[in-house]
Amino acid sequence: MPLLDDILKRKRIEIRAERDTMPLEQLSIAAASLPPTRDFVSALTAESSHRTRVIAEIKRRSPSGGLIREPCDVPALAGELEHAGAVALSCLTDTADFGGRITDIERIRQVVKVPILRKDFLIDPWQIWQSRYAGADAVLLIAEALPGNALEDMTHLAHELGLATLVELHQKEHLDRCQSIVTTSPEKALLGINNRDLTTMQTDVQQTIRLVTSIHSPSRLVSESGINCIDDIDALSHHGVHILLIGEFLMRQPSPGTALGDLLAGQASP
Repeated sequence: MPLLDDILKRKRIEIRAERDTMPLEQLSIAAASLPPTRDFVSALTAESSHRTRVIAEIKRRSPSGGLIREPCDVPALAGELEHAGAVALSCLTDTADFGGRITDIERIRQVVKVPILRKDFLIDPWQIWQSRYAGADAVLLIAEALPGNALEDMTHLAHELGLATLVELHQKEHLDRCQSIVTTSPEKALLGINNRDLTTMQTDVQQTIRLVTSIHSPSRLVSESGINCIDDIDALSHHGVHILLIGEFLMRQPSPGTALGDLLAGQASP
């Protein structure tokens, strides 16, 4: 099973090949004529109540979970999840380990009105331009994959291009720099805690709960990965976390939309 370091090594090779196919200059010219992005942050934070808001994720497989959903009718799933109550969608675009495609974003955009998060291992500015060109409204930036000033630089470029950012960490050591980005860009950035340890691929929803007392604004926090039942949702809600990214659980259900509707309907009253 590939771990983060292995994935990043592969990703660097892929980026070099993709840049040869579509140089940055070509991407930037094409991106300049695109319509404005949809407001990812407002979609997730505008709700005044303490009811849960879900970013529903579409993915075909994962390194830890193997094959998840095949065949995978991406546009149909996107429409189903939006109709069931997802306020945003996440699209896995990594091909080698997740079976995704960058073209999935445009296919989703054609059938939904909610904003779309590109979820991938973004480590090069070229990928930010590519995300904008592909039709994403927001991008995931992983602190563990972006050392030094790279996280801040990638965030700044994304915001310049009109993309929101979900700034993600797993280990507490990255919390200060992630929170600093979110604090200085409240209209464009949200903080994410990945409950999956990317060095082992093990998942524990308690990771969010362990870190939440150190979060300046839990109402702007996204808990990601490993959320599989109403008890998980209620436990996170009890600690003030009301924005969740849920993917694998939904994708394994016969009807992901029905499963999402049941989760949202089954929450404890705020």
